[in-house]
Amino acid sequence: MPLQPGQVKVTTSETFDPLPMDKYTVQIQDVNAVDQFNQWKGVEETLLNYQFVVLDDKMMPATDKQGKPTEVTVRGRFIWMRIRPVVNTRSHLYKIAKAVLGRDPTKEEMDGFDPSSVIGKQVDVVTEQNVSKKDPNTVFTNIKSFGKTHKPLPPYEKQEVQTTSAPATPAKAPDIPTANDPDAYMDKLDKEMDEDAKEAPNPTPTPTAEAAESPAVKLAKAELALAKAEAEAAK
Repeated sequence: MPLQPGQVKVTTSETFDPLPMDKYTVQIQDVNAVDQFNQWKGVEETLLNYQFVVLDDKMMPATDKQGKPTEVTVRGRFIWMRIRPVVNTRSHLYKIAKAVLGRDPTKEEMDGFDPSSVIGKQVDVVTEQNVSKKDPNTVFTNIKSFGKTHKPLPPYEKQEVQTTSAPATPAKAPDIPTANDPDAYMDKLDKEMDEDAKEAPNPTPTPTAEAAESPAVKLAKAELALAKAEAEAAK
């Protein structure tokens, strides 16, 4: 008997078990420029979207396709984090550079810092779980802090099986703070972006169409691509 319209509901979403809160060694896998609306300024701003991949081979509890409890390795799990392209002692970009170097970066090292120069490097991170504000049944894994890796692990190879823990959704813009204080806004923005950093099987590009990209993003992407090509050629 042929199916009638609406008889069977087909879904494409998939549920992944969130990465346990723990300390992990990760590899900085990639970085791209993305647009995100800044409600405080009322304009789109360019952010750096860093991709990290877990290198540890720790086991974590999970659920198989039949709904039965099992265990899987955390190696190959992705974590994404959007950060502002700002370098100061409080910024995430500074903390990433510090973790890669194992010390405080000098002013000379931070002047004209190339965001793609840390690709392939390993750092230690401490993660935490945050419940989605839109869906209490969805839990995201966020990076809480960065540190120097003391015991490097085998690097991640692209042909390895990639497992993730939550579908990607565009990072939402932060609420406008009630206090008319730019510093308070930047602190709130950092906190909101920390909460919005998440794991995803295939991160949704922002914006979704090339035509929607601002000139600043197109320029930033071109500069990142050139820097990556130069780094690859120098190997």
